[in-house]
Amino acid sequence: MRICFLGNRGVPAQFGGSDTVFEQLGGRLVKNGHEVVVYCRKQFNTSDEKYYKGMERVVLPSINIRSLDTLAHSIISTIHVLINNKVDILNYHGLGNSLVLPLLILSRKKSVVLIDGPDWKRPKWNLLAKAALRMSVYFAIIFADEIITDNVPMNDWLKLKYGRNTPLIFYGADFEKIPPGNSLLKWGLKGDDYILFVGMMVSDKGPDLILEAYSKIKSDKKLVLIGDVHYRKEYFKYLKKKYENNPNIIFAGFQYGNAYKEFMSNAYIYVHPFRSDGTSPSLIQAMAFGKCILANDTTETKAALNDAGLTFIKDSAQSMAEKLQYLLETPKIVDAYQEKSLKIAKCIYNWDSIVIQYENVFEKISKSSYC
Repeated sequence: MRICFLGNRGVPAQFGGSDTVFEQLGGRLVKNGHEVVVYCRKQFNTSDEKYYKGMERVVLPSINIRSLDTLAHSIISTIHVLINNKVDILNYHGLGNSLVLPLLILSRKKSVVLIDGPDWKRPKWNLLAKAALRMSVYFAIIFADEIITDNVPMNDWLKLKYGRNTPLIFYGADFEKIPPGNSLLKWGLKGDDYILFVGMMVSDKGPDLILEAYSKIKSDKKLVLIGDVHYRKEYFKYLKKKYENNPNIIFAGFQYGNAYKEFMSNAYIYVHPFRSDGTSPSLIQAMAFGKCILANDTTETKAALNDAGLTFIKDSAQSMAEKLQYLLETPKIVDAYQEKSLKIAKCIYNWDSIVIQYENVFEKISKSSYC
């Protein structure tokens, strides 16, 4: 099969968990004998190589404005597919990309849209963007040959609201941990001596919640925040300025590859204060490394956790601080959650089985292409 991935920044994965999904799925599909093309955004491009892990990289421009970046790039990429007949199956990651699907009506190309959560509820979007994202649901229902969901609540919602039975396919994770090394040493860390947050520094991800909660607790463990932001940096600048005088708070910026894995492998507690999300790749990765997890009490996160961690009252920094203090004072509880998270991750979030599920979806719509 000839398959392409669209809707994210591209590969190598450098800017987020969704790009990691492209890299992990695409590389395995190539090994299984498929042709894979990944469309990459020019402003995020980090490589001049045409191929990466066997995947062909097509680098195209977009409109470098947050509300238009993804949609513009997906439109340009889709047109490129149609003109060059690059692939037969287009896999769009993200609900908003559904607005592009009418471009495929007169072609024989098939489309798959991954919906990872109720994007229209995310605080970062203005009213117009939220309306467009809400409309995207209808476009996906009407025009997509298949919809994939990565979490139970969204899967159930589509079934209840639209009668659409969609394949439920989770993300996978890497189970090979990395011992403490230079990436930690650079920040004066040794391992098990810090609490970790990973995510874009936007309000959706809740970095303000963990920063406020951490400022309320008593602990000798540091707080490490991995991530940054590309657009509208005022929010993150405000947070950094507010907490810049606390020497135990480390803003480590973006970390990728082995450096990211090193930070994740050696955290004592992983915090996940995301206000709105689907199944977060960083959360799944924390589980695969056997981390004790403290998460915001959202439906999607609880479904992904599967009781492999504690939750705090939704969007409450005070509740988060109380639960965090409890965990820090009861290491036996931390140990128990570490064992549970690893066990659940091994059962559910395995890339090798996940790629087979994607292949089944692609095979199904491919066979129906020419009926």
